[in-house]
Amino acid sequence: MSRITARSDGRLTIGGTLGAPVLGGELAISRGKINALPGELSPTQPVSHSPAKPTSLAELLEQKWDFQQPLVLLGPQIQSVGEAQLEEAIPRFPWLSFQELRLRFGPDLRVVVPNVASFDTGGALKITGRLD
Repeated sequence: MSRITARSDGRLTIGGTLGAPVLGGELAISRGKINALPGELSPTQPVSHSPAKPTSLAELLEQKWDFQQPLVLLGPQIQSVGEAQLEEAIPRFPWLSFQELRLRFGPDLRVVVPNVASFDTGGALKITGRLD
């Protein structure tokens, strides 16, 4: 299964130097589908420093989980909200910069997490600065 199947169009400008390129322009991603890897569920636990243990939806139902308490979504593509882990997840390419690179999403762009969610999305993102 491909991770992204969509139509893209736009204008990408490359400036700067060979050792320090600068990307700008506008890129639209539309009329397609983005397949995200599914995560795993885990019941929330009282304040604890031990990691949450993943479980399946079938196991939650067997345990007669009433879904009154929140569930934590876990997985290799889902980062903890810890600042240090977030910083580690962001790639560091200080030699690459963006100058008002605009990314537009939609119309008719669907995000699918198999067996978890499927929804249409749209919006815009403007990126300026170094990738570090």
